[in-house]
Amino acid sequence: MDRALMTALVLIGLAAGSARAQTSASSAAPAAAPSPLPADSIAIARKYATWFLSYQADSLFAHLPPEDRQRLGSVADMNEQMMRFAAQAGTETALVEERWVRRNGKRQYWRKGVYSIAPEPVLLRLVILPDGSLGGIGLGLASQPPPIDPEQ
Repeated sequence: MDRALMTALVLIGLAAGSARAQTSASSAAPAAAPSPLPADSIAIARKYATWFLSYQADSLFAHLPPEDRQRLGSVADMNEQMMRFAAQAGTETALVEERWVRRNGKRQYWRKGVYSIAPEPVLLRLVILPDGSLGGIGLGLASQPPPIDPEQ
């Protein structure tokens, strides 16, 4: 894997409080009971993914909880991280798969896509909170997904 691409994936993966989303299952606190999502959660997830893929950092930033906005810094910081990712991975050329998983007790929308420059498919992970806000963004190689919660 290209070192620069991995760096870009890590940089954007740290954005939006996704450190919580990427904590390993073994070190995570016991998962709380699943909470319901809005009926249109797939529409919300797709909207956030579209904003990410079209570099609309201001829209994503506006849908983060206030504490995550403070942690991230600014719209300009988020935009810079998104541009670094785009410079290394390119644009999404094909959607391979989209699905919901539960990770660290939270629902995540996983979007696996082929990118124009990336040497292999990339996995975009979005944490969607019960109120429909964006709880985190994670990126990584689709061949190396993080662990998910066991089925209950």
